[in-house]
Amino acid sequence: MVLGRDITLTRFLDFGDKRPPLATDTFRSVNFPRTLAHGLERGDVRFASACACAVFAACSQPPSALPVRAETAITCVIDRSHVSVRCLDSRATTLTAPSVDTSGSAITLTLHGVDVAIETSEIEFRDDRVTFALAVRNLIGQRLGTINGDSADPRGVHVDFVPAPASLSTGSETTFTVATVIVDSLRSQSGPQSSNTHSATARASLRFPEMLDSGAVSQPVRVALSVPATSQRAQFAIVVRAPVQHPLGWLRVVTSAGQAIIGTTRTLSATQRDAGGRVAPAPPLAWRTTTESIATLSPSGKLTGVRAGLARVTVECTSPCGSHPDSATLAVSAGNGVTLALDPRARAPISRFVYGMNFITDDGVETTGVPPWFGATVPHIATLNRIGGNRFSAYNWRNNFSNAGSDYRFQNDRYVERTTTTGEAIHRRIFEASMRGAATMVTVPMLPFVAANDQEIPLDTLAATRAKRMREHFVPNRAGRTLGDAPGTVYQDQFVQWIDSAFPKARTDATRAIFFSLDNEPDIWHATHRAIMSDTLGAERKQTYDVYTETSIAFARAIKRARPQSLIFAPAVATYAGVMNLGQHPSVDPQHGSAPFFEVFLDKMRVAEGDWGTRLLDVLDLHWYPASHTRGGGITNDWVPQDSAMIETRLQAPRSLWDSTYDEKSWVSEATEGPVALIPRLRAMVAKHYRGTRLSISEYYFGRGGDISGGLAQADVLGIFGREGLFAATLWPHAAAEVYGNSGTRAYAYIFGAFRLFRDYDGAGGTFGDVAIDARSSDPARASVYASVRADGKMIVIVINKTNAELRADIPVTSGLQPKSAQVFTMRHGLPSPVRGPDLSVNAGGYLSFPMPAFSASTLVLDP
Repeated sequence: MVLGRDITLTRFLDFGDKRPPLATDTFRSVNFPRTLAHGLERGDVRFASACACAVFAACSQPPSALPVRAETAITCVIDRSHVSVRCLDSRATTLTAPSVDTSGSAITLTLHGVDVAIETSEIEFRDDRVTFALAVRNLIGQRLGTINGDSADPRGVHVDFVPAPASLSTGSETTFTVATVIVDSLRSQSGPQSSNTHSATARASLRFPEMLDSGAVSQPVRVALSVPATSQRAQFAIVVRAPVQHPLGWLRVVTSAGQAIIGTTRTLSATQRDAGGRVAPAPPLAWRTTTESIATLSPSGKLTGVRAGLARVTVECTSPCGSHPDSATLAVSAGNGVTLALDPRARAPISRFVYGMNFITDDGVETTGVPPWFGATVPHIATLNRIGGNRFSAYNWRNNFSNAGSDYRFQNDRYVERTTTTGEAIHRRIFEASMRGAATMVTVPMLPFVAANDQEIPLDTLAATRAKRMREHFVPNRAGRTLGDAPGTVYQDQFVQWIDSAFPKARTDATRAIFFSLDNEPDIWHATHRAIMSDTLGAERKQTYDVYTETSIAFARAIKRARPQSLIFAPAVATYAGVMNLGQHPSVDPQHGSAPFFEVFLDKMRVAEGDWGTRLLDVLDLHWYPASHTRGGGITNDWVPQDSAMIETRLQAPRSLWDSTYDEKSWVSEATEGPVALIPRLRAMVAKHYRGTRLSISEYYFGRGGDISGGLAQADVLGIFGREGLFAATLWPHAAAEVYGNSGTRAYAYIFGAFRLFRDYDGAGGTFGDVAIDARSSDPARASVYASVRADGKMIVIVINKTNAELRADIPVTSGLQPKSAQVFTMRHGLPSPVRGPDLSVNAGGYLSFPMPAFSASTLVLDP
């Protein structure tokens, strides 16, 4: 967010409480501090109302006319000339809060009461109408729109538009007056308010009869606001009201004291927070549990461990106090170990394509010392082969020429394929992947030009010589044929048709499928492919949201026309900065401001499906190179010293993929303002902006594949990908073989071992299952656990010890899990390939107890 810059508003502030009105409550000025790249941080507002409410109030009429107190008013202004909606403090004459773009992070203000967000998207200015989709997000720690916590209150969640003339409709029949139209101009810093306004004549409400869980978003309603085409600006106001079950707040069990031990007693505690989230004095409490076979619990909160497992505890007030009770799960273990609890009833499919790699067919082709694998033989267990990277952004399938970009002198050459046989660089790799039983992801270039020759000479990147450079070294690249195309133009729909005709069986073969990716890392094209892009007007030619998305739509349509059954991946951004701004930082997008790029992209691809009648984005794809680091450097830098701090940071880094309690303290967590929780964050974007879109991470590397720490991180990542429901993931071969005597075999030994834990743990094709079951560790900082079931009925469990000492893992045997024994296959320091160890058996305590070796990952095969 750049302070002082006007950008499009699409998230409305809202807030409120459920206390009796207090005459002393007033608004203070709202301050919005800077953030790293997007969104706004919390301000401080005090306000009272008889119910939960959110306010945006107009100030074009006398304050007494407003349905809220005058000092609470904030003005929202539609500005047609700037295609934006901006908000002004009603008591000031200057802009006090930056606007928020079409899908920026929700802005919230913490009050004494309920915290709600009104979210809008798809803002359009057409003639005399401003239209947008409006939804309500619940930002508090309890359910919204309910008074009993079990069902929606008939009153629902109300969104009231404060009266001011203009017509607003929520459908084809409902019309009412809500906004004031200002014909002349806004009040300036020194000038008076325009007098050419209309008076209020009506008030209208939208009702969302929904019970919203914490964090949930209501179904959107399409809203149309009428503003005469001759008017440049209009003002309006919004008030949100919603019932809540516990207006005074809620209780929270304190779980930071660690797990309980069998035979020992610990006293539990809880805090009470008011509806605004502040700690309040705790009332008298009562405790209970429904898992007495795991631990007993006295009403005063004394918990005594009985057997290994997860105990469910609940705390509530001893007398009515208006606060929501709280429940928590606490681990009980047999000693200073961890409890790994499995629930076979909770199941979800695991995609076979999460066990992929880039360039799996290039192993053994090159000699030691040559990338990507430096002579290592990639195990024939990878399920997906991605053909991508910078080299394929300007790949010419007609002759196999490609451009190195900034990787090497911006030169054209035959690096990806020595022959000039049409498409051989792709054909060979698809064929060899198919022989392995693997699918393939093919990159479809979308840059405006691709390589025309293989001269192997350095190319300049000057803007002044771009036309000459394109004429002599490149040919135009198009999605499909159009009138006026230059001779030699390369067409990507023909490329897809050629692949389809070469591999017709891939249309129906689920394991050997062919997928298509819309190019590679567009957020850094301006740097990586500067010879093609060059600068414009003295600045880097960065992609804008609209131009890139329109290009994506054109190429996706061409692919779907050529091969309708194709799955399309995009946008394969290079870093989290690409997710947020498509490489625009520190500037913002000229049309969408600081709106998260992924949200805008999803919105536009959803609209494109409606326009063209077919889904054009099947899989939302990105690259993930962890930003976690120590003083020595980043965890993906194999050259820096690998001390204990580096090892610990690497072992914890996978938690940023899912764990909402883990903050990696990197530039990414600064951008997300706390824990990254990448995959849930992406799932939330998809759920809101384009339901049904799957997720993929087509490049990643967690560092030191030749050390046990890299192998354990890799095993953790594979487990997370399966459990969290990714559709596809492909490792990028980024190891520094030089650190290992220029030996790829050593540089990737533990990464390959991690894949074997899931795909060939016994050397005889033993695999992790294709259905995940719920598996939880009592201490994810020290140990991870992933579990699955196979078609043969066996349960396969992966356990990871992230500590440098033996760690006891207790796996409770429940009614749904009754193994007699378990085979064990372990990867640890000095043993990169899994080795079978002693079998485990159920002990007298009713659980499997496994002494996990220090820094190890093991596959357990549980026999029923």
